Amino acid sequence: MSSNKNHFKKKQKDTDESSDTIAAQTEAFLSSGHEIQYIQSGVSGLSPITGKKHITISSPNKAKQ
Repeated sequence: MSSNKNHFKKKQKDTDESSDTIAAQTEAFLSSGHEIQYIQSGVSGLSPITGKKHITISSPNKAKQ
């Protein structure tokens, strides 16, 4: 059971460090004169001009037939 407690503490520490790192990076970004652009919900970043990019994944055996 001790290992579960240590795992939780490590995960919590990693999460805290990640949050602190993101906050520091965001502050550096904003203080260098950049702005954060807020995007409305439902808006896509894909360009309607280029269309959708479909890929087909098949096994190598089907490709030989």
